Amino acid sequence: MKRISSWGLALAAFLGAGAANAADIFSAAPAYPSAFAPVPYYNWTGLYVGVNAGGGFGSPDWYDMTDGVGGSYSATSGLAGGTVGYNAMTLAPFVFGEEVDLDVSRFRTTIGSTPVCASGCEFRSDWVGTARLRFGVAIDKFLPYVTGGVSFAQLSTDLVGTPFGTQSKINMSWTAGIGLEYLLWDRWSAKIEYLYIDSSGITCDIACGVTNAPAGAQQNAVSFNLHESVVRLGLNYRLWNFY
Repeated sequence: MKRISSWGLALAAFLGAGAANAADIFSAAPAYPSAFAPVPYYNWTGLYVGVNAGGGFGSPDWYDMTDGVGGSYSATSGLAGGTVGYNAMTLAPFVFGEEVDLDVSRFRTTIGSTPVCASGCEFRSDWVGTARLRFGVAIDKFLPYVTGGVSFAQLSTDLVGTPFGTQSKINMSWTAGIGLEYLLWDRWSAKIEYLYIDSSGITCDIACGVTNAPAGAQQNAVSFNLHESVVRLGLNYRLWNFY
């Protein structure tokens, strides 16, 4: 019986040592990252301010109401201004926001002689602003987004080389576009953005040296319409962060 007990104790000790070694082997096995690990993302929630600059290009349309002649001219412009916005990331990784900006614009073109504009008419966009909603998806430090809302622009026109003065009008219309924002460091981010801005139009009559025609008669004026594509870069600073 003593011999059987000794063999039993030896067997138990052997099995216990084997189990301990097996546990050590498995615990020492390297841990591999999960193939389905979530993608990290920066929390974009917060109020921000920024600056932007870029260029615009388009083909202003014009139409002379006296003889029905019209056309379009290709033109480019530079613009620069400021931005204020707010992002909310309550449903990660989706980012909802709103943004307001105002830019000085140097968009201008001159059409040749028409029955109304004998010496040519100059057409300008003096400034342009937008108020837009933004929707994006955070991918680590990248934020691609779509945007859309209303646009505001001051359009001006006058008759070249005459003292009749300048005729101006502030129009409200619509805008839409896409963009990509990237976190540089801490609270600073940079963006590139494309916007299509419909600035609607303006009619040159008094500034072109003519008066409105009587009711029922043909209008003596030239109308302009501006549809502009804008590409610009921006630098934003978040006033606070949420981590």
